[in-house]
Formats: sequence, C-alpha cells, structure tokens
Amino acid sequence: MSCVVSSAVVDYCLNEWFNATCLDRHPADHVIVMTSARFGRMSSGRCISGEMDVGCVKDVLTQLDAPCSGRVQCFVSVRSLVELHPCQKDFVSYLEASYDCVQGTVYRAICFRFALWFLR
Repeated sequence: MSCVVSSAVVDYCLNEWFNATCLDRHPADHVIVMTSARFGRMSSGRCISGEMDVGCVKDVLTQLDAPCSGRVQCFVSVRSLVELHPCQKDFVSYLEASYDCVQGTVYRAICFRFALWFLR
C-alpha cells in the first residue's frame, strides 16, 4: 500500500532553518519529496512587514530538491538562498516551502572520482 502525506506550505524567515522530516510522523519507509519552494517577498506576514516590493519571487525547488528529496530528514539554512534573492537588495526575503512524505526506499549512492592521466 502506497501512502502520501502532504505538509502545509510554511513560511521560513531569513534567520531560520527549513527542517523537513518524515521521521516523527511516519514509519521508516517514508522519504521526503519536495513539492514547492519559493524565495522572495511573496506577501506581508510573519517574516516581513509592510507592502514594499512585495510580489517578487524566485522558484527554488531545485535548490531544496538536492539536499531534501529522497531523504528522511533535511535541514537547509534560509540564509543560504540569499544569492538567489530576486527582490531589491535592501529588502529581506523569506522561504515558502512544502513537501510530501512518500513511501519509498532511501538508496545511498557511492561515487568514485577517476582521474585521467595523459602522458606526452
């Protein structure tokens, strides 16, 4: 039986950490699948006040997919996304993200780095 449990879209302020986990709500056979991740000034609320420069946004799903999707838990500093800042530089942005916990298996890949030597 396959089971998917979705998380709500949550705001994470610039000085906070995005913490996704399937450990506390699901058996060990569930992994994270990121469903949305946006960085910017989507709307006034918990992380920003006022309406100045609201509406600028960048999709950062790819940046959260790599460290989170396929794992049982991940932590990402919102501050690590600052280089992707889509808004006027003087304004603080925040992360808005959600994920699903999907029944699956965690596979660990082992990569080997090969060096090629050329003789002259």
